[in-house]
Amino acid sequence: MKLAPFVLASLLSAAPLSAGDSKQNWQFAKQFWTLDQGSKIMPWNWFMHLEKADGTGLLKDDLTRFGFIPGTVAETGLPIGLAKHQEGAVAWVGVTCAACHTGMWKVGTDTVQIEGGPSMLDPDSFAAAVLASLKKTAEDPETFARFSQVTQATRDDVANLRDRAEQRVRINAHPVPAGFGRVDAFGTVFNQ
Repeated sequence: MKLAPFVLASLLSAAPLSAGDSKQNWQFAKQFWTLDQGSKIMPWNWFMHLEKADGTGLLKDDLTRFGFIPGTVAETGLPIGLAKHQEGAVAWVGVTCAACHTGMWKVGTDTVQIEGGPSMLDPDSFAAAVLASLKKTAEDPETFARFSQVTQATRDDVANLRDRAEQRVRINAHPVPAGFGRVDAFGTVFNQ
């Protein structure tokens, strides 16, 4: 164990890294961030206009609190790991592999992004926030009026998605919330 303090001190005193220093040769990082894996959270237009349950703004503008890496995907304005994809006539927002497999380390004022590395995401809290926002939208007349004006969604459509989200949260519930940590398809997504 005498080696551990030396290794830690060496890492903390190392020169700041940039993505170019990592030698991962991730030429296609932005493609990885948005590569569709088929997941569908909700219609794109809905996600872009869904208010937070506490009424303090849009959910999409507060995703870093769940561990998503801030919006470097200029086309959508969403953080790494959430992507827009088209299925027939409907555009959807869904989670990509990069949500769980792109990490960011912060040491002091230095930041290093690790493409393909583990994230520090809290998917359970994200799912709970989506559900809370859907509940508020379905059940509060003023919130629903604002939402339906820009999305043309019906109350039944929102209630249906709320019910499906509630079922998914219940099925995936853990006795002890996982919180922030390494996430992958086998340990969290459940491949259901």
